[in-house]
Amino acid sequence: MSWEQISTETRPCPCGNGTVTITTEMDDWNRYRESKAIDCPSCRATQHALDSAREQHIARKTASVAQAHALAASRYLDQWLALFEGKSKKSCRDTLFKTDKYPAMGTFYKHVEQSGSLHKYLEAEFHRDFEAALRLLGVNDAEIAALFEQSPSPSLKKD
Repeated sequence: MSWEQISTETRPCPCGNGTVTITTEMDDWNRYRESKAIDCPSCRATQHALDSAREQHIARKTASVAQAHALAASRYLDQWLALFEGKSKKSCRDTLFKTDKYPAMGTFYKHVEQSGSLHKYLEAEFHRDFEAALRLLGVNDAEIAALFEQSPSPSLKKD
């Protein structure tokens, strides 16, 4: 499998002192990728700073979400499991997926069976989408919400 160059476009860089070349490639499976070559030291440094800021933001956001997840699990997982205590599988499915038609009842039963037990399935559902689980529980935890807002989007300030 090889990548074929489909197009190459060269245009002036944002500061006007160099160029930016964008190359588009496609493979045998109709996937495509683009690459950008910045031929201007000033614009290349600016792009590098933006990329670094974006990577740092993603790392901070990932850490904040992981911390929120751990906090939610420690505080509300038992309450989540208690919500379904003594309910039938059908009732659990109806509570979990109030308006969704997916998964169908048979698919839900299959997922529960693949999980090993209803308890394990419900625990996995909590961890898969703990925000939805907290909404279903009616929980509004300010500390967890603050963790989601803790890492603002990256920006590059010019002085």
